Amino acid sequence: MHQMHVMFIKYHASLMRAFVSEEMSPDPAIMKKVIQAVKQSGEAGEAAKKQATDLRQEICELEPGDLSVVASMMDDFDDYVQAMMEHSDQLQTWTEPYLTALSSYSESVSATLKSVWLSNVNKKSISKEKLKWFEIVILRVTLWLLPDVTSGHLPLPLMTGSLLDYAWNSVIGLDAVFQEVRVILIWKDSYLTSR
Repeated sequence: MHQMHVMFIKYHASLMRAFVSEEMSPDPAIMKKVIQAVKQSGEAGEAAKKQATDLRQEICELEPGDLSVVASMMDDFDDYVQAMMEHSDQLQTWTEPYLTALSSYSESVSATLKSVWLSNVNKKSISKEKLKWFEIVILRVTLWLLPDVTSGHLPLPLMTGSLLDYAWNSVIGLDAVFQEVRVILIWKDSYLTSR
């Protein structure tokens, strides 16, 4: 059972490391266009959703980056996750409360990244290349956090302590259920063999 928790952590940690990859892709202009168009209806929206799926795959294949670049913001991200836990029974479900909370969460994360990395102070002291990289990371996260019914992509928040606690408590809950089922099966087997 604990292996499920470890796999969950490994997947989300690798995803976070992909977001902060030093590679300069996907193309920021394409990501911006897709982020805007994916919310449209009709042919343009459908094409953008397909492209968003391809871009998410590209993000997953990026060389892992150093998570220390977001370390100073993790407490803020965790606060935003805790706000989402108000709907923890609906986490990662296609319900209005979760979709609304996810949208608000995504906006908060993006605003935090922008305020820390793209502030006027940073713009003056950091190279244009680094500022472009910051923009790409923000776009990767924003794109990832967009739900897409067509592809079935319904993201969880970024990995933080609150999400780890939630995952662990879910695994512990499942473990208790499996233990109970195991006891019932043992009892049933004992009953049938004693007859």
